[in-house]
Amino acid sequence: MISDINLLYPIIIPIGTALLVLGAGSLFERVAGGKLQRIREALATLGFAATAVAVYQLYWDLNVLKLVSDYSFLVWGVYIAPTFYFEYMPGGFALTMFINLLSGGAGPLSLVTAPPTGSVFAVDFLSMLMAAAFTGLGLLVCIYSISYMAHDTGKTKYYAALLVLVGSLNGIVFAGDLFTLFVFFEMMSITAFVLVGFRKEKWEPVEAGFKYLVMVAVGSTLILYASSFIYGYTGTLNFAYVGTLMNALDQLQLFTGRPLFYLIVAFLIAGFGVESAIVPFHFWLPDAHPAAPSGMSAMLSGVVIASGVYALIRSLTVMFPIQSTPFPYLWFMFSSTPYSYPYGFPSFPYPFDWNYALVVLSIITMVVANIMALLQKDIKRLLAYSSILNIGYILIGLSTGTILGFTASWFHVINHAMMKGLLFLCAGAYLHATGSRMLDDLSGIGRKMPVTSIALAIGSLGLIGLPPFNGFWSKLLLILAPVQLAPFTLNGWVWVTLALVAVLCSGFSAVYYLRLIQIVWFGRESAKVRELEKSRAPVWMLVAIVLLAVGCVAFGLFPGVLYAMSNRAAEALFYLPAYFGGIL
Repeated sequence: MISDINLLYPIIIPIGTALLVLGAGSLFERVAGGKLQRIREALATLGFAATAVAVYQLYWDLNVLKLVSDYSFLVWGVYIAPTFYFEYMPGGFALTMFINLLSGGAGPLSLVTAPPTGSVFAVDFLSMLMAAAFTGLGLLVCIYSISYMAHDTGKTKYYAALLVLVGSLNGIVFAGDLFTLFVFFEMMSITAFVLVGFRKEKWEPVEAGFKYLVMVAVGSTLILYASSFIYGYTGTLNFAYVGTLMNALDQLQLFTGRPLFYLIVAFLIAGFGVESAIVPFHFWLPDAHPAAPSGMSAMLSGVVIASGVYALIRSLTVMFPIQSTPFPYLWFMFSSTPYSYPYGFPSFPYPFDWNYALVVLSIITMVVANIMALLQKDIKRLLAYSSILNIGYILIGLSTGTILGFTASWFHVINHAMMKGLLFLCAGAYLHATGSRMLDDLSGIGRKMPVTSIALAIGSLGLIGLPPFNGFWSKLLLILAPVQLAPFTLNGWVWVTLALVAVLCSGFSAVYYLRLIQIVWFGRESAKVRELEKSRAPVWMLVAIVLLAVGCVAFGLFPGVLYAMSNRAAEALFYLPAYFGGIL
């Protein structure tokens, strides 16, 4: 593991740009009659672009480190963990820098910044995959909003909140301890609340924002309780130290606090499950999507709920790792790396398997979301329940605890961000043109807005899982993951059942996706549609829509790039010594 302060740039750049946007927006509202306010949009877009460049550079630095690690291991037998880290004091970055300056970066004084006393950022391939999704979708939503938010007031606060949202999302996936993760999780929740209730002059956003705030506050309280129990039991919140101590207790059979561990796991699943919109913690999402601006709806379904899944799985795997297969010598069937079952940590299964809780939640989430989606007449509520359904799919792979399962889940997280982001941006284009979200009012609009409606069809067919679109590959792997695992466990019927339920739910979901396409393209034109002239969406909205649609087709025809990135992310999550190595 290599210390590198550059990993902070994907967090610092968007938050710093948000401050510039606030200053520029306030200034240019009073200059030249507000005609210079486009500079605000330009600054926000440049901030996202600079963040994307920082993420790209950090990803390739990590690739170079991985190559050096592989060479070092093959030639000298020395393993270098392919992870960047940066340590800091909970008191603040300025205090950390000051202490390191006084001590020359070494010596007893600088040790106060080191874990377990201090906190840490740790970045591996999983962190980079998620940061790329957050930043990429954020950039497209920012471009889309230039036209979509043109007639709204308070746009300065909107762009600033969008930038802070992406910065806090990157902070969540870069956090190396529960304290840092919780701080950024709260930042993300607050900015998401601001964006959900952005149009505060209407009652619907106020109600949806309040519901979101209350439910996320309850979830955050549960996470805080879990963190307090972990700290009381281990004396630290650092992932590496907690994971190592838990593993030592397991091997020494000192699980005197076993009921407490069950409680911690339950609190973490429920707390992060609220943000992930896992059933039965999902009630805020169907209300938040219709109320929020469509760009924020794309962020909510595309990446915000994915951040909850990341936080849940990262916390559970590093502190309570599981080993689903009882035959470690069959590592070649479950991984492409010989490090999957390392000698030493973590080599022993725990006396309880939290992944079976994810199996149950996955099935419940898929079934409930499918039924509710079929009953919707509001396009954004339908897409909201579709997002909940796909969280159920993602939990399938994560519950298996295998490399294939992890790869499939992260692969689907990225594909879903593209497909669902595309559908919400299309829905926003329809809302912008007609002023309505009701499916009856959108009947026949495909003939008036053909480019947007072709993109909608691409996203819908991708979510069904039809080739040649990107959703086909990740859904196929999600179904194969439990099937692959079934013969090697004593509870093989559980995994076969999970795969069958996934297939049935995928087929069931095709009903409302195809119905959506039929209404848009082949339905009789509604009164609102007849009033429209044949046109296209505004240019900046269309840029974002077309780019996402092209991505859905391109990564369906050539899935290798995203698959390789997802596989590396899965291996980073699976092989914990690589994540822990430089901290301990």
